[in-house]
Amino acid sequence: MKCSVYEFGKLKSYKYVVIFAHYQDKWVVCKHKERDTWETSGGHIEFNESPTEAARRELFEETGAIDFDIKPVCDYWACDEPHETENISWSNGQVFLAHIKKIGELPDNEMGCIDYFYEFPEKLTYPDITKELLPHVFALIKKDCKQENLTENHLTNNDLKISELISMQNALQNRMKGKWLHIIPENGHFSLLWMYEEMGELVAIIKKRGGKAIMEDKIVRDAFIEELSDTLMYFIDLMTCYGVTAKDLSESFIKKHKINMSRDFVTEHKEYLCGDKSKNL
Repeated sequence: MKCSVYEFGKLKSYKYVVIFAHYQDKWVVCKHKERDTWETSGGHIEFNESPTEAARRELFEETGAIDFDIKPVCDYWACDEPHETENISWSNGQVFLAHIKKIGELPDNEMGCIDYFYEFPEKLTYPDITKELLPHVFALIKKDCKQENLTENHLTNNDLKISELISMQNALQNRMKGKWLHIIPENGHFSLLWMYEEMGELVAIIKKRGGKAIMEDKIVRDAFIEELSDTLMYFIDLMTCYGVTAKDLSESFIKKHKINMSRDFVTEHKEYLCGDKSKNL
C-alpha cells in the first residue's frame, strides 16, 4: 500500500481518522475481534461529524479512554498498489496524537482487546500506513517535549514537580528498555520491595551515624540524601506501575492534608501522649 502525508488540513475532505494514543509512556494499540493483528484506534468519520469529533469518539470506543488530550498531526492519503489486489481502493483522513490520562473499561464494540507497548508490535493490520505516519507523530512529540521543557533542564531544577519526576523516570526506563523489567502492574511489587530496600539503607545511616552526622557531616549527609532520592525513584516507578498520575497523587495528598488539618490528634492519641509512657517506646 502506498501512503502519502500532507500538512494537517491540506486535503479538505476526509473519510477516516487515525489516532496514535500514548498512555504512561507506552503506545496503546488495539486488536480487532476478527483479526489477529494490532492497530491504532480510528475509523470512519460519521455524517455531520468533524474529524476531531470522530477522533475523540473512536478513541473512547476502541480503547476506553475517558480523560485525554488530543492534537492534530497531519493528513494522509493511502491507496492499494496494483500488484497487491485487483480491487484497488483508496482512503484519506486526518491523523491525531492523544495523550491519555485515564482509561476505563473497553466498550463492547469491534475491538476485542487493547495492550500497551514501548514500541509498536511487528504484526500490524496496516503496516505501510502506520510506519509512514509514525515519524510525523514522533516529530510532534519531540516538539511538545521542548515546549514543556521535559529535557535536560530538569537536571538543574531545584524544585521538581511530581509530573517532572515521572517524566524523568520514564526517560530512564526508555533508555534501559529490554534490560530492566517493564513498569507494569504485574511487576509493581518489585518496585515496592526495592523502595523498602532503599528505606533500609536510610535506617542504617541513621542508626550507624546518627542525626548529628547527617546534619553536619557533608559526606554522610550526601549519602543520606542519595538514599532518599533512590527511595523516591522507586516510589515514582510504583506510581507508574499502577497508573497513578501526578494529578491523582496531588488530589489525594491535598484531600488527606485537609482532613489532617481538621483532626484533633491530641484527643485521638491521648493514651499515647498522656498515658502509659511505655506505649511511646
